[in-house]
Amino acid sequence: MEKEIRINVEDAQKALNAMWLQIEQAELGTDIEPSLASEIATLLRSNTKSYRYVLPTQLLAKVVNSNANAICLQKKSNVVGRFDARSLCHKVIVPFERSHGTPLGGSPEPYVNNPLRVPEVSSEHRMAQKDKDGWDQLCLVLNRIQECDNDQFSQRTLKQVLLEIRRIQQEQLIIYSVPQRSSLQHTLRMVDEFLKPRTGGSRLQAVCVALLRTIGQLWGIYDQVLSEVVNASDASSNRPADIDCRKEGRSILAVEVKDRTVTLQLLEDKITTTRVAHIKELLFLIRSEPIVENNAVIERAQREFLSGQNIYLIHVDIFIQQVLTLVGEDGRLLFLGEIGKALEEFRLDFKDRNDYANILVRIFD
Repeated sequence: MEKEIRINVEDAQKALNAMWLQIEQAELGTDIEPSLASEIATLLRSNTKSYRYVLPTQLLAKVVNSNANAICLQKKSNVVGRFDARSLCHKVIVPFERSHGTPLGGSPEPYVNNPLRVPEVSSEHRMAQKDKDGWDQLCLVLNRIQECDNDQFSQRTLKQVLLEIRRIQQEQLIIYSVPQRSSLQHTLRMVDEFLKPRTGGSRLQAVCVALLRTIGQLWGIYDQVLSEVVNASDASSNRPADIDCRKEGRSILAVEVKDRTVTLQLLEDKITTTRVAHIKELLFLIRSEPIVENNAVIERAQREFLSGQNIYLIHVDIFIQQVLTLVGEDGRLLFLGEIGKALEEFRLDFKDRNDYANILVRIFD
């Protein structure tokens, strides 16, 4: 029998984590031919849960040690390049998947299940499979990897597998467990924790939308709060600002959300936009130090009052604290729930949504 190939677990973990960091910053496209990308997408969503773990496990082995045989499932296999795929999956892939929201289904021991209790992914074991079409797909992809036996191709294919896993991750809905009670300080701590990472303003905008919707529901100042993802321009969505608060279909408050200092040019642009839309109330919610570039910004906002427009420049942390004080505990709980709804509505990155879900159940001292 050929000598068993050893896959170093630490090397595999490092390689997987390094590639995943790249994937988190990448566009969800494809770097391989469309037909192969389609096969990968189908297999990672297979009705046979165990099949979903085969491609990431086998390809990771091939990337870490090019002598590993991509079709080998068990170390007792007779193929050249046999290795212990089961251990690699259980020690590296399973904990990795669990830490990223179980996009493959959360199987604790996929290689122990009946479909993978064969030595190789090959046509010889097709009759042992209930899902014969899925098995044929696995054979097609893994045989191609093994026959090609090219490091760059193996890496590109693993990258596509991870891209597809991230796409599945993004499709997942997250359950947000709002606490039964939340003091003012506890609520502010949760919001501050959520807003700490730099995310291009997407988290901040979701929080502001949630707060404004809470105000609307409790006080009836407006009945609709419209917004979109941060990278959608206001012009393309026919909104006067980042957030458009409407009463009976008419815009009555435009809200601009910024995680950077407001300049005079930015203020002038928004004055023009809201004038054209005939909106008298313009609110800037800003999370930066300082909130405005200089006194000229404040003076310009004050002069605009004479032409019939009210402009407010407020640090968002102060605004949140004041509102959450006035709405009481029921309002704070409503607000926390509205953040989760906004995160799902705007389909923020899984990490953003998962972070918020974890913060909700965290106990702060």
